[in-house]
Amino acid sequence: MNIMMDEAHKPLLLVATLVCLAVLSAVQGISWIDRTAKGWEAKAKAQETIHHEVTTLAAQLKPSHHIGKVRKSIPETDTIVSLLTWLERETAAFQLTDKIQQISPVPGNHSEANAFREKANLSLKAISMETAIRFLYRLESTPQVRIIRGEIKRADKDTAGIILYFEIGLL
Repeated sequence: MNIMMDEAHKPLLLVATLVCLAVLSAVQGISWIDRTAKGWEAKAKAQETIHHEVTTLAAQLKPSHHIGKVRKSIPETDTIVSLLTWLERETAAFQLTDKIQQISPVPGNHSEANAFREKANLSLKAISMETAIRFLYRLESTPQVRIIRGEIKRADKDTAGIILYFEIGLL
């Protein structure tokens, strides 16, 4: 069977094909926009959750409550002889000994030009935000100790809490 298309039907077939392609493109475009919007909504919700957690912790850690207790425990005249020993004692005081991934000295020349007598790396895994804030406050409020470099990451999906990595110096 040989069907011949006359010249009048060719433009109609072309228009119908173009309309189908336009509809298909529009459907795919709308589908892509919907997927993108859902991804943005998920990211916004995650950021909102983090903001809520930090706001809640900040409200719970009023200076007169938890931080005041930590501040009272800091002896102003206490001299730190060894940074590693002090870090081990502090992590034990915060009940973080099982959370330590790494605690090690930083090799190198710690002369007066570097301003630090001793440096150490400390890495803690899966600790709560509240504990992290209290521990960071303890480090920062100790007169002889300085955080040289720090990194805070959210733990894996399988693990609750956050991961802290610091290079700490002893003045």
